[in-house]
Amino acid sequence: MKNLLVFAFIVCIPALLFLAHDLYIFYDAQGKPTDPSVVTKLATETRPAKAFDFSSMGFMLNKYSPGTNMAMRDSLSEEDLQKYELFLTFKGFYLSVAFALIMIVLGSFVVIARAAQEKASNMHQISKRRRQHRQH
Repeated sequence: MKNLLVFAFIVCIPALLFLAHDLYIFYDAQGKPTDPSVVTKLATETRPAKAFDFSSMGFMLNKYSPGTNMAMRDSLSEEDLQKYELFLTFKGFYLSVAFALIMIVLGSFVVIARAAQEKASNMHQISKRRRQHRQH
């Protein structure tokens, strides 16, 4: 069980990083003039034009690795480019939380399967010892 908790923490690190990044961007924007393109429905009470929102994958890619984005666009067919652009609209935090949840569920199955296998092995060893004890 301890291994599962360590695993869960490790797969949650990307979500924590996305959240920390988005909180930093939000905090940093509080002292700057309002950009109408970043105003969303979820506004703060102290600065109604400054809203918190999670960063999309497209924003992250264009801000931190624009060359990679251009290389991807150049290498994809028209059909794949539409799928890629759809992916870029997804929020990074949500994707990383979904990934973490899937991995934790799969990890739980592995832990449960190992526990059942270990229990079966222990039961087999106990019955084997009982048979040996009866023979003596």
